[in-house]
Amino acid sequence: MMKKIKKTPLFWANAASVALLQKSISENRVSISSTDTILGFLASLTEECFHELNTLKEGRSNKPYLIITDTPEKLNHFIQIEKLEENIWNMIKQIWPGPVTIIFKAKTDTPKFLTSPQGTIAIRIPKHQGLLSILKPFPGLFSTSANKSSQPPAKTIEEIPDDILEKIAYLIIDEDYDKKPEQPSTIIDCSDLDKGIRVIREGAYPLEELEKHYGSPFNR
Repeated sequence: MMKKIKKTPLFWANAASVALLQKSISENRVSISSTDTILGFLASLTEECFHELNTLKEGRSNKPYLIITDTPEKLNHFIQIEKLEENIWNMIKQIWPGPVTIIFKAKTDTPKFLTSPQGTIAIRIPKHQGLLSILKPFPGLFSTSANKSSQPPAKTIEEIPDDILEKIAYLIIDEDYDKKPEQPSTIIDCSDLDKGIRVIREGAYPLEELEKHYGSPFNR
C-alpha cells in the first residue's frame, strides 16, 4: 500500500506556486523539487541554509553541496572563468544545461561553506525549465538529493522520509515527474588539470560523450 504524502505538492507549471517557492528561497527556507535528474533539496546560498541542509541530511557537517545556476557566465561568482582552458569551455557549451556536475577550483574569497576543504566547488546547470527560471535572480542555489546521508537518494516522493517533508517549506514537482530519469548527475573533477579530468561518479550523462566533447579521455 502506497503511503500517504504528508506534504501537498505544488507544480512547476503553476505560476503562483513558483512565486511562493521563490519567496521562500529568499527567506532562507528549504524546499524539495523535481529536477532533470532526481528529487532534490533547493535552498539559498547562505550559511543559514547550509546548516539547515546539514540538519535535514544528518551526518554531513563539513561536506559541501552542489550549486546549480542558470548561465555559464554566472560561474564568475565562484571561479576564475578567465583561467578555464578553451576545451573546458567548449565542453561546457555542449553539455549544459544537462545532468553533468563539474568540480572546479573555487575563488580564494569564496565562503568556506560553499567549498570543500581542498578549496573546490561543484556546479551544474540543470536542464529543467522551472529551475532555470527560478534561478534567474540568484547567483546560484544549493541542490542536493532529498534524503538523509545514511539513506539512498529518494526516487519517488513516497521515499522521502516523513520528518523531512514536515520540515521543508514546499514540495514542487513536474506533473510527469515520475517519468523523469532516476539517475543522479555524472560528476567530473576539473579542479587540477595537471592531473587530468577525474571521473567522480558515473551518472545520467554518458562518459564517452563527455570525453568526445572535451577531446581526450578522462581518468577513471
